[in-house]
Amino acid sequence: MLHLRPIQLFKTVLLFAIVSIFGCQHSNGIIHSPELQTVSKLDSQFQYHFHILDSIADAGFKDPSLRAQESIYFMERYTRIEGEADQTFFGVLYFTPSDFTKWHSWYELHKDSIRNIRDNP
Repeated sequence: MLHLRPIQLFKTVLLFAIVSIFGCQHSNGIIHSPELQTVSKLDSQFQYHFHILDSIADAGFKDPSLRAQESIYFMERYTRIEGEADQTFFGVLYFTPSDFTKWHSWYELHKDSIRNIRDNP
């Protein structure tokens, strides 16, 4: 068993508390819960996820960090266009050029209606 002096124990507990509290905050400002999401933020969410997908597409669709996973889920959910990649135990881990084109095409067709949605109709 690890024995710490009281000051070391205090510092360890304090550090753990800070990481636990602030580490769970979402810094990107995107609301992930559909119940809390305001519809007017939907277009900014599309822009955010397209930024991620565009950067991966520019890199030749190689994403060793798996940062596209949340963006793929978002696109499939809102466009209702399922990607061609197989579902794994961890979710969908990649997307194809065809998926990318379909999601962009869908957005181009619907972007005006997405941008005109108001918080309080």
